[in-house]
Amino acid sequence: MHLRDAAPSRLTLLHHLDTLEWIESANALEVDLGNVHNVHVWALVALAALAKNIGPHRRSVKVWADDRSAPSRFARAVGFEKLVGGRLPLGRTSENRTVRLLQVRRFEEIEKIASDISRLLLSGEAAEETRRTLYHILVEFLRNAVQHSVH
Repeated sequence: MHLRDAAPSRLTLLHHLDTLEWIESANALEVDLGNVHNVHVWALVALAALAKNIGPHRRSVKVWADDRSAPSRFARAVGFEKLVGGRLPLGRTSENRTVRLLQVRRFEEIEKIASDISRLLLSGEAAEETRRTLYHILVEFLRNAVQHSVH
């Protein structure tokens, strides 16, 4: 692996330029989450989307992980390995603290997913108006994503 192909040590919004430059420049994306200090979910989503893309932009994505690192445990908790077909260490996840990543493929799935997400984030009658607003935002966001994705 060339030096420029090495994954940054932080896959975060604060270090997004390093992450995006790595994604753009590396021929095959390889990352050892045991050597990553911090990873945000957007970086995992980007890697999963690149691995799943069936068009000319499909990329080889290989991820190694160990159960000792927090980024490895986080990737496992959000279900990253199922999206990229890799193997992350087995172990206990925090089911009540983390929502698994989900690929939305059809318009028919959007309203249920938006409802589930908005109810996870906001519950109770006092927050119902805010939850409905969030639901509508999520519906529009997901519709836009599905409409503009390559199938």
